[in-house]
Amino acid sequence: MAPDPAQHQQRGVHLNVARFIGLLIVLAVLGAAGCERYLDSTDPGVADPGGMATPRITSAAMLDGAVILTWRVDNPRGIVRYRIYATDATDTAGGSYLLRDSTTATTDTITNLPASQWYLFRVAAVRSTGYEGPRSEPFAASVQHLSIAINDGSEYTSNRTVQVRVNAPAGFATHIMMSEAPGLTDAAFTPLFGTAAAFTLSTGDGVKRVYAKLQFEDGLVTAAALVDSITLDTQAEIDSVYFGDPGADGYFGLGDVVTFGLAAAGERGGAAAVSFAGAGTVTLADDGTGGDDAAGDGRYHGRWTVPAGFTLAAGLVTGTFTDAAGNRRQAAAPRFLTVYTPPAPVTATALATGPTTVALSWTSSLSSIFAAYRVYRSTSSGVGNEATLLTTITAQATTTYDDTGLTPGTTYYYRVDTVDRSGLAARSLVVSARPQ
Repeated sequence: MAPDPAQHQQRGVHLNVARFIGLLIVLAVLGAAGCERYLDSTDPGVADPGGMATPRITSAAMLDGAVILTWRVDNPRGIVRYRIYATDATDTAGGSYLLRDSTTATTDTITNLPASQWYLFRVAAVRSTGYEGPRSEPFAASVQHLSIAINDGSEYTSNRTVQVRVNAPAGFATHIMMSEAPGLTDAAFTPLFGTAAAFTLSTGDGVKRVYAKLQFEDGLVTAAALVDSITLDTQAEIDSVYFGDPGADGYFGLGDVVTFGLAAAGERGGAAAVSFAGAGTVTLADDGTGGDDAAGDGRYHGRWTVPAGFTLAAGLVTGTFTDAAGNRRQAAAPRFLTVYTPPAPVTATALATGPTTVALSWTSSLSSIFAAYRVYRSTSSGVGNEATLLTTITAQATTTYDDTGLTPGTTYYYRVDTVDRSGLAARSLVVSARPQ
Protein backbone atom coordinates (compact mmCIF):
# COMPACT_ATOMS: atom_id res chain seq x y z
CA MET A 1 0.00 0.00 0.00
CA ALA A 2 1.33 3.45 -0.95
CA PRO A 3 1.96 5.77 2.05
CA ASP A 4 -0.70 8.33 2.77
CA PRO A 5 0.85 11.82 2.09
CA ALA A 6 -1.33 13.39 4.77
CA GLN A 7 -0.24 10.90 7.41
CA HIS A 8 3.36 11.33 6.36
CA GLN A 9 3.07 15.10 6.69
CA GLN A 10 1.38 14.82 10.10
CA ARG A 11 4.08 12.48 11.35
CA GLY A 12 6.70 14.91 10.14
CA VAL A 13 5.07 17.74 12.09
CA HIS A 14 5.05 15.63 15.24
CA LEU A 15 8.70 14.82 14.81
CA ASN A 16 9.60 18.45 14.31
CA VAL A 17 7.68 19.50 17.41
CA ALA A 18 9.30 16.77 19.43
CA ARG A 19 12.69 17.89 18.26
CA PHE A 20 11.81 21.49 19.18
CA ILE A 21 10.69 20.83 22.73
CA GLY A 22 11.93 17.40 23.63
CA LEU A 23 15.53 18.46 24.33
CA LEU A 24 14.82 21.45 26.55
CA ILE A 25 14.47 19.88 29.85
CA VAL A 26 16.87 19.25 32.62
CA LEU A 27 20.37 17.73 32.33
CA ALA A 28 21.86 15.61 35.06
CA VAL A 29 25.12 17.12 36.13
CA LEU A 30 26.85 20.24 34.93
CA GLY A 31 29.93 19.88 32.82
CA ALA A 32 33.55 19.89 33.64
CA ALA A 33 34.62 21.70 36.75
CA GLY A 34 37.21 24.38 36.62
CA CYS A 35 36.95 25.18 32.93
CA GLU A 36 37.74 28.68 31.78
CA ARG A 37 34.68 30.81 31.01
CA TYR A 38 34.83 34.34 29.64
CA LEU A 39 33.01 36.53 27.20
CA ASP A 40 35.22 37.58 24.32
CA SER A 41 34.68 39.88 21.35
CA THR A 42 31.33 40.00 19.60
CA ASP A 43 33.19 40.13 16.30
CA PRO A 44 31.74 37.22 14.25
CA GLY A 45 35.24 36.39 13.13
CA VAL A 46 36.60 35.41 9.72
CA ALA A 47 36.06 32.02 8.11
CA ASP A 48 39.05 29.74 8.50
CA PRO A 49 40.46 28.94 5.08
CA GLY A 50 41.34 25.47 6.32
CA GLY A 51 37.80 24.72 7.44
CA MET A 52 36.41 24.24 10.90
CA ALA A 53 34.28 21.58 12.56
CA THR A 54 30.72 22.65 13.22
CA PRO A 55 29.38 22.02 16.77
CA ARG A 56 26.08 20.22 17.23
CA ILE A 57 23.94 21.11 20.25
CA THR A 58 22.72 17.84 21.81
CA SER A 59 20.61 18.94 24.77
CA ALA A 60 19.33 21.81 26.82
CA ALA A 61 18.65 21.61 30.54
CA MET A 62 16.73 24.00 32.75
CA LEU A 63 17.83 25.74 35.88
CA ASP A 64 15.84 28.41 37.62
CA GLY A 65 15.94 31.24 35.11
CA ALA A 66 18.81 29.70 33.14
CA VAL A 67 19.60 27.10 30.48
CA ILE A 68 22.44 24.58 30.36
CA LEU A 69 23.51 23.82 26.81
CA THR A 70 25.60 20.78 25.84
CA TRP A 71 27.12 20.20 22.41
CA ARG A 72 29.46 17.89 20.48
CA VAL A 73 32.18 18.42 17.91
CA ASP A 74 33.26 15.50 15.76
CA ASN A 75 36.81 16.84 15.35
CA PRO A 76 37.79 19.26 18.16
CA ARG A 77 41.42 19.50 16.97
CA GLY A 78 42.62 23.12 17.02
CA ILE A 79 39.57 24.46 18.87
CA VAL A 80 40.42 26.61 21.92
CA ARG A 81 36.96 27.80 22.92
CA TYR A 82 33.32 28.09 21.88
CA ARG A 83 31.01 31.04 21.45
CA ILE A 84 27.33 30.75 22.34
CA TYR A 85 24.76 32.91 20.53
CA ALA A 86 21.06 33.34 21.28
CA THR A 87 18.01 35.05 19.87
CA ASP A 88 14.32 35.13 20.67
CA ALA A 89 12.57 32.12 19.17
CA THR A 90 10.19 34.46 17.36
CA ASP A 91 13.17 35.63 15.29
CA THR A 92 12.51 33.10 12.56
CA ALA A 93 14.90 34.85 10.18
CA GLY A 94 17.73 34.51 12.69
CA GLY A 95 19.01 37.99 12.19
CA SER A 96 19.29 39.02 15.84
CA TYR A 97 21.65 36.48 17.35
CA LEU A 98 23.74 38.01 20.14
CA LEU A 99 26.88 36.63 21.72
CA ARG A 100 25.88 35.40 25.17
CA ASP A 101 28.94 33.61 26.49
CA SER A 102 32.27 32.00 25.72
CA THR A 103 33.73 28.85 27.26
CA THR A 104 36.44 26.23 26.78
CA ALA A 105 34.07 23.40 27.77
CA THR A 106 31.39 21.68 25.70
CA THR A 107 28.66 22.67 28.14
CA ASP A 108 27.67 26.10 29.41
CA THR A 109 25.08 27.73 31.62
CA ILE A 110 23.39 30.70 29.97
CA THR A 111 22.02 33.23 32.46
CA ASN A 112 20.57 36.74 32.35
CA LEU A 113 17.86 35.79 29.88
CA PRO A 114 14.28 36.85 30.54
CA ALA A 115 12.33 33.85 31.80
CA SER A 116 9.12 32.28 30.57
CA GLN A 117 9.99 32.40 26.92
CA TRP A 118 11.71 30.39 24.20
CA TYR A 119 15.09 31.03 22.62
CA LEU A 120 17.13 29.75 19.69
CA PHE A 121 20.76 28.96 20.49
CA ARG A 122 23.79 28.42 18.20
CA VAL A 123 27.37 27.48 19.06
CA ALA A 124 30.52 28.24 17.05
CA ALA A 125 34.07 26.90 17.53
CA VAL A 126 37.04 29.30 17.71
CA ARG A 127 40.71 28.62 16.94
CA SER A 128 43.68 30.22 18.71
CA THR A 129 44.11 32.45 15.69
CA GLY A 130 40.68 33.96 16.40
CA TYR A 131 39.03 32.34 13.43
CA GLU A 132 35.40 31.39 14.16
CA GLY A 133 33.93 28.44 12.35
CA PRO A 134 30.38 27.86 11.18
CA ARG A 135 27.65 28.12 13.78
CA SER A 136 25.60 25.10 14.72
CA GLU A 137 22.06 24.59 13.64
CA PRO A 138 19.58 26.54 15.81
CA PHE A 139 18.45 24.69 18.93
CA ALA A 140 15.24 25.71 20.68
CA ALA A 141 15.14 25.88 24.48
CA SER A 142 12.94 27.48 27.08
CA VAL A 143 14.06 29.63 30.00
CA GLN A 144 11.68 29.15 32.91
CA HIS A 145 11.46 29.98 36.57
CA LEU A 146 11.76 26.77 38.58
CA SER A 147 10.95 26.78 42.26
CA ILE A 148 9.12 24.99 45.05
CA ALA A 149 6.85 26.44 47.73
CA ILE A 150 5.96 24.68 50.98
CA ASN A 151 2.29 25.11 51.92
CA ASP A 152 2.02 27.85 49.30
CA GLY A 153 4.68 29.96 50.98
CA SER A 154 3.40 29.82 54.57
CA GLU A 155 5.90 30.85 57.24
CA TYR A 156 4.68 28.37 59.86
CA THR A 157 3.08 24.96 60.04
CA SER A 158 1.84 22.98 63.03
CA ASN A 159 1.62 19.78 61.00
CA ARG A 160 4.67 17.76 59.98
CA THR A 161 2.97 16.75 56.72
CA VAL A 162 3.23 19.61 54.23
CA GLN A 163 2.47 20.16 50.56
CA VAL A 164 5.39 21.00 48.29
CA ARG A 165 4.12 22.87 45.25
CA VAL A 166 6.23 22.82 42.08
CA ASN A 167 6.55 25.89 39.90
CA ALA A 168 7.62 24.55 36.52
CA PRO A 169 6.30 24.57 32.97
CA ALA A 170 3.00 22.70 32.82
CA GLY A 171 3.45 19.03 31.99
CA PHE A 172 7.24 19.09 32.01
CA ALA A 173 7.94 17.65 35.45
CA THR A 174 6.81 14.05 35.88
CA HIS A 175 8.71 12.97 39.02
CA ILE A 176 10.06 14.61 42.14
CA MET A 177 12.48 13.70 44.90
CA MET A 178 12.53 15.58 48.19
CA SER A 179 14.71 15.61 51.27
CA GLU A 180 15.90 17.80 54.10
CA ALA A 181 19.45 16.77 53.16
CA PRO A 182 20.99 19.22 50.66
CA GLY A 183 22.45 16.39 48.60
CA LEU A 184 19.17 14.43 48.58
CA THR A 185 21.21 11.29 49.25
CA ASP A 186 18.32 9.71 51.15
CA ALA A 187 15.65 10.43 48.53
CA ALA A 188 14.28 8.75 45.43
CA PHE A 189 12.09 9.94 42.60
CA THR A 190 8.35 9.40 42.94
CA PRO A 191 5.63 10.28 40.43
CA LEU A 192 4.42 13.86 40.54
CA PHE A 193 0.67 13.99 40.10
CA GLY A 194 -0.41 17.52 39.34
CA THR A 195 1.74 20.32 40.71
CA ALA A 196 2.15 19.36 44.39
CA ALA A 197 3.44 16.45 46.45
CA ALA A 198 3.20 15.62 50.16
CA PHE A 199 6.33 15.62 52.31
CA THR A 200 6.78 14.73 55.98
CA LEU A 201 9.10 17.02 57.92
CA SER A 202 11.52 15.67 60.50
CA THR A 203 10.57 15.80 64.18
CA GLY A 204 11.48 18.74 66.36
CA ASP A 205 10.24 22.30 66.10
CA GLY A 206 12.31 24.80 64.15
CA VAL A 207 13.15 25.92 60.62
CA LYS A 208 12.93 23.08 58.10
CA ARG A 209 14.54 23.31 54.65
CA VAL A 210 13.25 21.04 51.94
CA TYR A 211 15.36 20.32 48.86
CA ALA A 212 13.85 18.95 45.67
CA LYS A 213 14.90 17.80 42.22
CA LEU A 214 12.60 17.36 39.28
CA GLN A 215 12.64 14.72 36.60
CA PHE A 216 11.09 15.56 33.27
CA GLU A 217 9.27 13.54 30.65
CA ASP A 218 12.47 12.71 28.78
CA GLY A 219 14.18 11.40 31.92
CA LEU A 220 16.51 14.33 32.48
CA VAL A 221 16.88 15.85 35.93
CA THR A 222 17.33 19.38 37.24
CA ALA A 223 20.98 20.26 37.52
CA ALA A 224 20.60 21.85 40.94
CA ALA A 225 18.24 21.26 43.83
CA LEU A 226 15.37 23.65 44.43
CA VAL A 227 14.87 24.71 48.04
CA ASP A 228 12.26 26.30 50.29
CA SER A 229 11.90 26.57 54.06
CA ILE A 230 9.14 26.62 56.65
CA THR A 231 9.10 26.77 60.44
CA LEU A 232 7.62 23.71 62.13
CA ASP A 233 5.83 24.80 65.30
CA THR A 234 3.85 22.05 67.00
CA GLN A 235 3.21 23.70 70.35
CA ALA A 236 2.74 27.18 71.73
CA GLU A 237 5.13 28.37 74.41
CA ILE A 238 4.37 30.54 77.45
CA ASP A 239 7.26 31.56 79.67
CA SER A 240 5.23 33.56 82.20
CA VAL A 241 1.98 35.41 82.89
CA TYR A 242 2.18 38.50 85.09
CA PHE A 243 0.66 41.86 86.01
CA GLY A 244 1.80 45.11 87.62
CA ASP A 245 2.11 45.69 91.33
CA PRO A 246 -0.77 47.31 93.26
CA GLY A 247 -0.33 50.13 95.71
CA ALA A 248 0.94 49.87 99.24
CA ASP A 249 -2.46 48.59 100.36
CA GLY A 250 -1.93 45.42 98.32
CA TYR A 251 -4.93 45.69 96.03
CA PHE A 252 -6.20 47.64 93.05
CA GLY A 253 -9.11 50.02 93.33
CA LEU A 254 -11.48 52.11 91.27
CA GLY A 255 -9.78 53.79 88.31
CA ASP A 256 -6.46 51.99 88.76
CA VAL A 257 -4.78 50.87 85.52
CA VAL A 258 -3.50 47.31 85.62
CA THR A 259 -0.89 46.25 83.04
CA PHE A 260 -1.02 42.54 82.20
CA GLY A 261 1.75 40.69 80.41
CA LEU A 262 2.49 37.34 78.80
CA ALA A 263 6.00 36.33 77.82
CA ALA A 264 6.39 33.87 74.94
CA ALA A 265 10.04 33.97 73.97
CA GLY A 266 10.65 33.24 70.32
CA GLU A 267 6.97 33.41 69.44
CA ARG A 268 6.22 36.14 66.93
CA GLY A 269 2.92 36.98 65.34
CA GLY A 270 0.74 35.18 67.87
CA ALA A 271 -2.36 36.29 69.78
CA ALA A 272 -2.40 36.65 73.57
CA ALA A 273 -4.97 37.48 76.23
CA VAL A 274 -5.59 37.17 79.97
CA SER A 275 -8.84 36.46 81.74
CA PHE A 276 -10.09 36.55 85.34
CA ALA A 277 -13.44 36.31 87.06
CA GLY A 278 -15.85 39.12 86.38
CA ALA A 279 -13.83 40.92 83.69
CA GLY A 280 -14.02 38.64 80.67
CA THR A 281 -10.91 38.87 78.50
CA VAL A 282 -8.19 41.49 78.27
CA THR A 283 -6.45 41.39 74.88
CA LEU A 284 -2.65 41.69 74.83
CA ALA A 285 -0.46 42.83 71.93
CA ASP A 286 3.20 42.75 70.94
CA ASP A 287 3.16 45.91 68.84
CA GLY A 288 4.99 48.43 71.02
CA THR A 289 1.79 50.28 72.03
CA GLY A 290 -0.73 50.16 74.87
CA GLY A 291 1.84 49.39 77.54
CA ASP A 292 3.90 47.04 75.36
CA ASP A 293 7.63 47.71 75.65
CA ALA A 294 8.78 46.79 72.15
CA ALA A 295 7.16 45.33 69.05
CA GLY A 296 8.04 41.81 68.01
CA ASP A 297 9.96 40.75 71.13
CA GLY A 298 7.59 37.94 72.14
CA ARG A 299 6.28 39.85 75.20
CA TYR A 300 2.60 40.73 74.95
CA HIS A 301 0.98 43.47 77.07
CA GLY A 302 -2.37 45.10 77.61
CA ARG A 303 -3.97 47.58 80.01
CA TRP A 304 -7.22 47.32 81.96
CA THR A 305 -8.86 50.06 84.03
CA VAL A 306 -10.77 49.03 87.16
CA PRO A 307 -14.43 49.99 86.63
CA ALA A 308 -16.83 51.21 89.29
CA GLY A 309 -18.27 48.51 91.45
CA PHE A 310 -15.77 45.82 90.43
CA THR A 311 -14.55 43.55 93.18
CA LEU A 312 -12.30 40.51 93.01
CA ALA A 313 -10.76 38.81 95.98
CA ALA A 314 -7.66 36.67 95.24
CA GLY A 315 -8.68 36.05 91.64
CA LEU A 316 -6.78 33.65 89.36
CA VAL A 317 -5.32 35.33 86.26
CA THR A 318 -5.08 32.93 83.29
CA GLY A 319 -3.05 33.72 80.18
CA THR A 320 -3.93 32.22 76.80
CA PHE A 321 -1.55 32.25 73.86
CA THR A 322 -2.20 31.12 70.28
CA ASP A 323 0.97 31.09 68.19
CA ALA A 324 1.35 31.86 64.50
CA ALA A 325 1.01 28.18 63.64
CA GLY A 326 -2.35 27.93 65.43
CA ASN A 327 -1.14 26.10 68.55
CA ARG A 328 -2.80 27.14 71.82
CA ARG A 329 -1.56 27.08 75.41
CA GLN A 330 -2.73 28.42 78.77
CA ALA A 331 -0.84 29.28 81.94
CA ALA A 332 -1.69 31.03 85.21
CA ALA A 333 0.01 33.97 86.87
CA PRO A 334 1.92 32.95 90.02
CA ARG A 335 0.00 35.39 92.25
CA PHE A 336 -3.63 36.35 92.66
CA LEU A 337 -5.35 39.55 91.64
CA THR A 338 -7.30 41.50 94.24
CA VAL A 339 -9.49 44.41 93.21
CA TYR A 340 -11.66 46.44 95.56
CA THR A 341 -13.76 49.53 95.03
CA PRO A 342 -15.31 51.51 97.85
CA PRO A 343 -18.97 50.68 98.57
CA ALA A 344 -21.58 53.23 97.60
CA PRO A 345 -22.37 55.70 100.39
CA VAL A 346 -25.73 55.52 102.14
CA THR A 347 -28.10 58.46 102.57
CA ALA A 348 -28.61 59.43 106.24
CA THR A 349 -31.22 61.53 108.10
CA ALA A 350 -31.22 62.87 111.70
CA LEU A 351 -34.31 63.85 113.73
CA ALA A 352 -34.48 65.15 117.31
CA THR A 353 -37.11 63.02 119.07
CA GLY A 354 -36.77 64.50 122.54
CA PRO A 355 -34.73 67.00 124.61
CA THR A 356 -31.86 64.51 124.86
CA THR A 357 -32.45 62.13 121.92
CA VAL A 358 -31.72 62.12 118.16
CA ALA A 359 -33.03 59.34 115.92
CA LEU A 360 -30.75 58.41 112.97
CA SER A 361 -31.74 56.41 109.91
CA TRP A 362 -30.11 55.61 106.56
CA THR A 363 -30.59 53.68 103.36
CA SER A 364 -29.40 50.08 103.20
CA SER A 365 -26.01 49.31 101.63
CA LEU A 366 -26.06 47.16 98.49
CA SER A 367 -22.41 46.09 98.73
CA SER A 368 -21.81 42.39 98.11
CA ILE A 369 -18.91 42.42 100.58
CA PHE A 370 -20.59 44.54 103.26
CA ALA A 371 -18.91 44.46 106.66
CA ALA A 372 -20.42 47.16 108.86
CA TYR A 373 -22.05 50.56 109.38
CA ARG A 374 -20.10 52.98 111.57
CA VAL A 375 -21.98 55.92 113.08
CA TYR A 376 -19.99 59.03 114.03
CA ARG A 377 -21.02 62.13 115.98
CA SER A 378 -19.41 65.52 116.41
CA THR A 379 -20.31 68.97 117.57
CA SER A 380 -18.31 70.31 114.60
CA SER A 381 -20.00 70.42 111.22
CA GLY A 382 -17.21 68.58 109.44
CA VAL A 383 -17.46 65.38 111.48
CA GLY A 384 -13.76 64.83 110.91
CA ASN A 385 -11.13 62.83 112.70
CA GLU A 386 -12.19 64.27 116.02
CA ALA A 387 -15.64 62.70 115.71
CA THR A 388 -16.86 60.13 118.21
CA LEU A 389 -17.60 56.62 117.00
CA LEU A 390 -20.99 55.92 118.49
CA THR A 391 -21.55 52.37 117.24
CA THR A 392 -20.57 49.70 114.73
CA ILE A 393 -23.47 47.75 113.26
CA THR A 394 -22.61 44.52 111.38
CA ALA A 395 -26.18 43.65 110.35
CA GLN A 396 -26.61 44.97 106.80
CA ALA A 397 -30.43 45.23 107.26
CA THR A 398 -30.17 47.38 110.41
CA THR A 399 -30.45 51.01 109.29
CA THR A 400 -31.44 52.97 112.44
CA TYR A 401 -29.76 54.18 115.59
CA ASP A 402 -30.96 56.31 118.57
CA ASP A 403 -28.41 58.67 120.08
CA THR A 404 -29.37 59.43 123.71
CA GLY A 405 -28.10 61.44 126.68
CA LEU A 406 -27.62 64.59 124.65
CA THR A 407 -27.57 68.18 125.86
CA PRO A 408 -30.70 70.18 124.95
CA GLY A 409 -30.10 73.15 122.72
CA THR A 410 -26.87 71.74 121.28
CA THR A 411 -26.56 70.99 117.57
CA TYR A 412 -25.09 67.56 116.82
CA TYR A 413 -23.63 66.46 113.52
CA TYR A 414 -23.59 62.86 112.24
CA ARG A 415 -22.26 60.75 109.43
CA VAL A 416 -22.68 57.06 108.62
CA ASP A 417 -19.74 55.17 107.06
CA THR A 418 -20.30 51.99 105.05
CA VAL A 419 -17.33 49.63 105.36
CA ASP A 420 -16.68 46.51 103.24
CA ARG A 421 -14.59 43.44 104.00
CA SER A 422 -11.58 44.93 102.24
CA GLY A 423 -11.57 47.79 104.73
CA LEU A 424 -12.71 50.39 102.21
CA ALA A 425 -15.25 52.86 103.51
CA ALA A 426 -17.69 55.33 102.02
CA ARG A 427 -18.99 58.30 104.02
CA SER A 428 -22.53 59.60 103.92
CA LEU A 429 -23.26 63.26 103.73
CA VAL A 430 -23.24 64.99 107.15
CA VAL A 431 -26.65 65.46 108.75
CA SER A 432 -27.54 67.38 111.95
CA ALA A 433 -30.22 67.71 114.60
CA ARG A 434 -30.78 70.01 117.67
CA PRO A 435 -32.59 68.50 120.64
CA GLN A 436 -34.77 71.05 122.62
